[in-house]
Amino acid sequence: MSRDNDEGKVFIDGLSRDTDDQSLEDAFTKFGRICNAVVGVGSCRGFGYVQFENPSHAKEAQERMNGQSLDGRTIRVACNAENWPSWFFYPAPPRLGWCCWSC
Repeated sequence: MSRDNDEGKVFIDGLSRDTDDQSLEDAFTKFGRICNAVVGVGSCRGFGYVQFENPSHAKEAQERMNGQSLDGRTIRVACNAENWPSWFFYPAPPRLGWCCWSC
C-alpha cells in the first residue's frame, strides 16, 4: 500500500506494550526533528510510526534502528508502507473503536 503523505515517515513493528508515544519519540529524536510519533492502540498495539521534518532523517533512522531493541523488544523499521497490512492505517470496525490512526 503506497500513501502520498508517507514522506519522512518510518513505520515500526514489534513495539512493546510499554512503549508509548513519548518513549517512541525519545528513541528516534536523535536522528532529527520529529513532527509526530504515534503508537497504535487496542488491536494495533505493537505498531507505530514516526514522522520526521526531513525525509533524509527518516532513512537514517530506518537504517540505524531496524533490528534494534526498544523497551526490551526487537523492532522492525521501514520507510515505506507497501508491505504493511491495510488495517495498520485505517479505523477498525465501530465495535472495536479506532485502531491506530488515520493521517
